[in-house]
Amino acid sequence: MRISSKRTNKFWVTIPDRNKLAAPSDSIANDYYTAGRIYRKEEAAQPIIKTTWFELGKYDRDSAMSEYCIVTPKYNTVLSVIWER
Repeated sequence: MRISSKRTNKFWVTIPDRNKLAAPSDSIANDYYTAGRIYRKEEAAQPIIKTTWFELGKYDRDSAMSEYCIVTPKYNTVLSVIWER
């Protein structure tokens, strides 16, 4: 099965390709990679701003968002879940 990577105009947000690149320096994921920090469940959702992970469009504003990281130390991976507050 082949997965298409065609560009579409149906989505409003552009996510830069972060495959095998360093996490953004102001992201919670970067806290793990640079300092080994894993947040406790009670404080796991941390505040960030939109431009941490997303490119702003012409009419976008840099709004408050949250980042929740699922860290797998065994594989040295982080899955960031991002949502608007």
